[in-house]
Amino acid sequence: MAAKLTLRTGLQGAGARCGHSTEATSNAAAHPQSHFPYGFRRTGPEYFVASLANDQRHWTQLAPRLRTCAPETRLMRVDEMGSNRQRLRIGLTGGIASGKSTVADLFAELGVPIIDTDIIAREVVKPGSAALREIRERFGDEIVDAAGNLDRGAMRQRVFADDNARLDLEAILHPRIGAETRRQATAAGGPYQIIVVPLLAGSPLAQFVDRILVIDCDEDTQIRRLLARDNETIEQARRILAAQASRETRLQLADDVIHNDRGLEHTRAQVAALNTAYRLICQSLAGGAE
Repeated sequence: MAAKLTLRTGLQGAGARCGHSTEATSNAAAHPQSHFPYGFRRTGPEYFVASLANDQRHWTQLAPRLRTCAPETRLMRVDEMGSNRQRLRIGLTGGIASGKSTVADLFAELGVPIIDTDIIAREVVKPGSAALREIRERFGDEIVDAAGNLDRGAMRQRVFADDNARLDLEAILHPRIGAETRRQATAAGGPYQIIVVPLLAGSPLAQFVDRILVIDCDEDTQIRRLLARDNETIEQARRILAAQASRETRLQLADDVIHNDRGLEHTRAQVAALNTAYRLICQSLAGGAE
């Protein structure tokens, strides 16, 4: 039986963006630890609930509704599905140590192209790059190690302690990361793509993706993982979490949610179910375009 997870409109979801009256199946912000059922729920005469375990025809019913959305919606328009220049783009995001890389790796095992902005961020600051030169000019020699690489630990401490420093760093990096992300997305294949963006809330890339998938876990779990993974102090770990978008903010943005706090196999089952759902959406929309 398929795992249960969120396929929903969210607080600012698809129906609302299309101008329809929309009621989410559950309020993620009010109940952040809930495990939501599949659902695309609307008030009025039409009410779709997709259960991949039992009835795939609901996705076929849903596809015409997606085609009524305005061009600015994050949902893929059918006129773009047949174009080589654009595929369904899923923005994968979550707080630090929520398990974004784990989930991305699980999608990759299923043959899904992964574009990771964390990897891109490392590439754009490699020794000799224009970005690293600008960072060094702004922040000083102490943020570059003896081998000429960006000292990410030292940089992290600076930006999480100083909002102006963080904004300056973002002004240097974000345009370069965005341009390379778009280039890789254009070149990638597959019926859909996963674009990993740790700080998607407030990022221009939020408008580049068609759906937002949030990897969620409670803050105590994040802190435990940070202490084990990065050898952070608990005070620094709490500062890092405080500097990011809140859990509630991320869940308000979500079209889909994976709960990553009950072990790898539980997470793997959710990834498999969403992979099936995304492929069905692509098939339904592509079929409608023919």
